[in-house]
Amino acid sequence: MNLAMLFYSKTALAIAPYDIDSITTKIAATQTHRQKRMSTKAPAIPTSAYIKAARGEIATGLEKVKGIEAGKGWGVAVFDSPIETLFAALNDEMHHQHDSPIEYTEILSVGSCRDKRKVLMIMPTPIVKDRWWVTENRVNNALKRESNRELREMTWNVVKDVDELIKGTEGEKRIADGLQITFSSGAWLLIKLDENHTLGEYFTWADPGGVIPAGPASIFVAGQISNFFKTIDHYVKNAETLPCMGKMR
Repeated sequence: MNLAMLFYSKTALAIAPYDIDSITTKIAATQTHRQKRMSTKAPAIPTSAYIKAARGEIATGLEKVKGIEAGKGWGVAVFDSPIETLFAALNDEMHHQHDSPIEYTEILSVGSCRDKRKVLMIMPTPIVKDRWWVTENRVNNALKRESNRELREMTWNVVKDVDELIKGTEGEKRIADGLQITFSSGAWLLIKLDENHTLGEYFTWADPGGVIPAGPASIFVAGQISNFFKTIDHYVKNAETLPCMGKMR
């Protein structure tokens, strides 16, 4: 879950509207818990974004980082799904690839849905070399406990030294002619609004490397986040089963 999530093009159901006062009250009430986040790189999301999310829209933006060409693309929306259901869907990388440009996904260690799992993804790209990367995907179980299940967070950070991880795997054969992405991180933060509505905050920070300039790529990324949100919303509502339900630990 990272760069590839930003190239979804599938449209889906509209994201849900919600009372803005209830949203701001919940954000204020959970502010202390945010200090327990694993991600320390999340961009500052403006109040205007939450107002837009309350209208049932998907707010997106790009935060520039001084001295680094790649910017942080972010998005905020309200999902009309329970927090645990949405969180299970987000942790299910093996099913994401069916609705994304990802050609191949492989869990290299720990196991699907688990905290600290290492995940290989390969994305074909036209003209230039295919891109591949390995991330360590984390599940913030401490935040879940301390917030009494009001907040859920998953993060991902690129793993650069992967020789031992991919040795002897199917993925090792597939990445031979590709280019490794070595700059990629991001996170999802979910906030429970009620039993059937969840506020989702997302960001990604990545550099595709090679001849693809990081700056223009970041601008493109920010424009694709709304499609990704709609795809996740569609998956949550239409999946027959959610394999990660109850397994994110």
